[in-house]
Amino acid sequence: SLSWRNAIFLEATGRNDWVSTLTKDHRSYFYPSISGSVVVTDLLPSKPTWLDMFKVRGSWAITKSVLDPYEVHSTFTVTSNVWNGLPTASYPNIIKDFSISPTQRDLTEFGFDFAVLNNRLYGNYTRYYRLLHNQIVKAKISKTTGFEERLINTKEEEMTKGHEITLGGTPIKHENFQWDVTMNLSQNMRYFHKLDPQYSKDALYVKEGLRADYIEYKDWERSPDGQMILNSSGMPISAQYANQLVGYTAPKWFWGLSNQFRYRDFSFGFSLDGRIKGMSYSTMNARLWQTGSHPDSDTPYRYEEVVNGNKTFIAPGVKIVSGSVTYDKYGQIAEDTRVFAPNDKVVSYEGYYKRAYSGRWNYWDETFIKLRELSLSYRMPDKIASKFKAKRASIGVTGQNLLLWTKEFRFSDPDVGSEDLSSPSMRYIGFNINLTF
Repeated sequence: SLSWRNAIFLEATGRNDWVSTLTKDHRSYFYPSISGSVVVTDLLPSKPTWLDMFKVRGSWAITKSVLDPYEVHSTFTVTSNVWNGLPTASYPNIIKDFSISPTQRDLTEFGFDFAVLNNRLYGNYTRYYRLLHNQIVKAKISKTTGFEERLINTKEEEMTKGHEITLGGTPIKHENFQWDVTMNLSQNMRYFHKLDPQYSKDALYVKEGLRADYIEYKDWERSPDGQMILNSSGMPISAQYANQLVGYTAPKWFWGLSNQFRYRDFSFGFSLDGRIKGMSYSTMNARLWQTGSHPDSDTPYRYEEVVNGNKTFIAPGVKIVSGSVTYDKYGQIAEDTRVFAPNDKVVSYEGYYKRAYSGRWNYWDETFIKLRELSLSYRMPDKIASKFKAKRASIGVTGQNLLLWTKEFRFSDPDVGSEDLSSPSMRYIGFNINLTF
């Protein structure tokens, strides 16, 4: 570590590891780092009166990770009591390459911090890049080899880019009243930086510069204008072409807003946060439809079928009257001579939705706004605190997860970023007494 005039700082590290899980040629690896910062305001001959602090900073580092023990060795999998009390042993279906070397991440970060107007306004900004390369993956190979996968160091590279922004201040500051506020905004996205010519997925949404956190799904067969195509039985047809892009898992932005108010001996605070965009699969919604428990499934069609035994439901969509269609390998229409007509086949309402309501219909936008915390406290007079032999005493009430607004999620909290029949998030309300001796 080095510093100059207590304003310029530089730090560097170097580390070498030896790992027995890799072969002799690759088990030793080195990774360094370097970081620095400059407090610009401490170097200025005459600092402006309104500027309290301004600092720039940056860093660069390499990290590496290796396989778990025995990952490069092919061993039999033994299963006991398979047939007539006897065990079986099976050879793995993956080729393990002994030339595997560590996965590497190159991390670059820079930003600045500032404070002005006697620290009434302050903030910071950080921009970072994380390049993932030489990644150890299980690549799919032809089953004619006798195996299904091969353990390799892929040439595919991913670049993660992100922003972190914080802005805070004290808009109002008087003897008996003060308002403090802090806002933050962040983003974290993965992109394809380079593709492996042999092992990278061949798809329209897998290209250099496009996002790597894609969601794909094989949809139902649809007409050029997006209507669902139904077969002669009035039921949807599984698409014959390749998987299609549904969306992306990572939100475009995370955000938060915290406020703290003080009036005499009372303090009141609340914080909001949320997410903009990002998608995840709602297993809850899918199972509600498939089991007939969804509130929206209570329709006249279902009543007529269950109570009166009459099937009256005609699914929205079209049927093919004549013609045919051909697709390219990406699922795009190459030639289409089909003629469509509105669907007129009556089917079971329950049977249709058990089959049709799956897949991409359950990928939902995770946008939400949450009242994360609400608090109110009162600092009791010193006379009351002294009765408890304390210097200070306060009482308060707090609440967490009090309100939630979501764009599409109806039966679960998208805050966790995934949902698999998850329990609802808990709302907490508590009281507290604080004594300082």
